[in-house]
Amino acid sequence: MKKPISTENSVGFPIREIVLFLFVFLSGKVPPEVSLPNRRIGQTLGRDTVLECVITSSPQAIYYWEKDGQRITSSSKHSVDAYDEADHTLVLSLRVRQLTPSDYGTYNCVASNSLGVAQRAMTLYGKLLLLMTVLHRLVNPLTPTVAIWLQL
Repeated sequence: MKKPISTENSVGFPIREIVLFLFVFLSGKVPPEVSLPNRRIGQTLGRDTVLECVITSSPQAIYYWEKDGQRITSSSKHSVDAYDEADHTLVLSLRVRQLTPSDYGTYNCVASNSLGVAQRAMTLYGKLLLLMTVLHRLVNPLTPTVAIWLQL
C-alpha cells in the first residue's frame, strides 16, 4: 500500500502557502487586497456621499464598485475615481449624488488580477434629522434646538 502524499511539511505549514509566499516574495507580485476605512457610512436623503476603499495589488488590478450584483460606472448619479496612493496601492472612490432610498444598501469594492480576486462590503444607511424642540423653540426662542440623528 502506498503512503499518502502530505501537503504539510515538518513545521505544519501547508506547502501551497509556502510556495505562494515564495512566489510573491521573489516575483514582487501581490494578489489583490481590499481594505475599507469605514464599513458603514450614514447619510441623509438628498445629499451626496463618498464611499472609499484601498486596493493593493501587483500586477495592477481591475477594480470597480458594485451594488446588488451590478457593476457601477460613472454617470449623472455616480462618479467612480481612482487615486494613486503609493507603490501598488490606490484609493477607489464612489460618489453617489442626491441620495434616494434605493441608494441605501450594501456596496462591494472588488479588485482582481492574475493572482486572485478580493472584495469588501460597505453598508450605506439612511439618517433622519429630527428637531425635537421645534415647537418649544417657537414658544421660547432662547431655548437651544436639539437635533437627534436616527438610523433608518
